[in-house]
Amino acid sequence: MYHATHAANHCRQLQSFAHLRARDRVTFNHVVADFKHHSGLRAASMITRIQLHNFKAHADLDIQEIPHLAVLVGRNNTGKSSVLQAAAISKHGWHQDAPLPIGAPNEVPHKKGEEVRVLLSFRGAPSPLLISVNKGGGYGVTWQGPQPAESPANDIHYISAQRTAYRQFGYNPFTTDVGMTGEQTWNILHQLKADSDPRFDKVVEWLQKMDLGISMVTTPTVQPGQGAILPVSYGDRVNVIMQGSGTWTLLPIITQGLLAEAGHTILIEEPESHLHRAAINDLWLFLADCAKRDVQVICTTHSLDFLAAMSERIERGEVPKESAIYHLKRDESGKTSASLLDPAVFRNVAKVIKDDLAAKYP
Repeated sequence: MYHATHAANHCRQLQSFAHLRARDRVTFNHVVADFKHHSGLRAASMITRIQLHNFKAHADLDIQEIPHLAVLVGRNNTGKSSVLQAAAISKHGWHQDAPLPIGAPNEVPHKKGEEVRVLLSFRGAPSPLLISVNKGGGYGVTWQGPQPAESPANDIHYISAQRTAYRQFGYNPFTTDVGMTGEQTWNILHQLKADSDPRFDKVVEWLQKMDLGISMVTTPTVQPGQGAILPVSYGDRVNVIMQGSGTWTLLPIITQGLLAEAGHTILIEEPESHLHRAAINDLWLFLADCAKRDVQVICTTHSLDFLAAMSERIERGEVPKESAIYHLKRDESGKTSASLLDPAVFRNVAKVIKDDLAAKYP
C-alpha cells in the first residue's frame, strides 16, 4: 500500500538539495506528482468546459465535456483560435501580439459596450474560473466559488502555429514550458542532454518513430554560453534550422508533451503543419501516449488527413475512443456554433467537414 507520509518525507529530502541535477529533478517531479495524486493536493486539473460570452468571434459558445484529446475544426475565421486563446488568458494574460494575439480587454468584445465572460471549468475544481471584462473595459479573473488549493491555470501550455527554430541560442535557466513559438525547446533539449535526463532519449525515440529520417540528435556547445541542436538525418549532422520545417515544428510538441505532468493541458495550433501523412499517423500515437499519462491536448486543424489519422487510430484502439472533434461554424449573420462529431465514424465526419470547408458562403 502507498503511504503519503513516505512520499512527503521523500519530497522534503529532495528539496534539501540546493541544486538538483536533471535526473534528480525527474525523480523529484515524479514523487511530487505521485504525492499530490494520492494526497489529493492536485484537486483541479485539465479543462473540461469552455464557455464564451461576447468574446471575439463568439456571441455565445459552450464546449462541454472536453476529453483528454480534442480537435477544433472549421473554416478560417470561425473562432477556433479564439477558443484556445480564451483558455490561455488565465496563464498568459491579455497578450496582444503574435504569436498569441488575444488582444487588449477593450478589443475582445464581440459586441462593444457589453460584458465579456470567459468561464473555464476544470476537472476536480468545485467552481469555474471567470475571466471578465466589464462595459467600461475593466477586467478581472476570479473563481466563482471555492478556489482549488493549486490553480490549474498554471498548468496550461500554449503552442502557436508560428513555431520556429534557431541556429544557435544562449543558455537560459531550465524551464518546463517550451514557449508560445517553441523558442525554449532548443535550450531545454540542450540541458536535458547535458544532464543525462531520460526525457531527452524519449524525445529522440519519438522523432525516430515519426519517419523523418532522424537517427539521433546532437547538442554541441558552439561557443561559451551558447549551444545548437544538430539532428543526424540520413547520416548527415545538420543544424535543426536547415532541416525540413516538419522537424522543427514537431520538436516543440514532442518536447512539451514529454515535459508536461499529469493533469496538464497543452493547447496546440495546427499540430500537423508541414508533416506528411505517415508522420501525422505517428503524431496521433504520441498524442495518445500523452493522454495515457493524463496529459490533455486541445488543438485546431483544417486538415482532413489529421482527422482521418485520428479516426484510423481510434478504430485500431490506439487512440482513446472518447476523443472528440468539435466542428465550429459561422452562419450568415456571423453567429458561431460548435457541434460534437464522432471521430470514430470518419466517413460521416469527412463529408460534413469537407462540404463545409469547400462550400462558398453567400
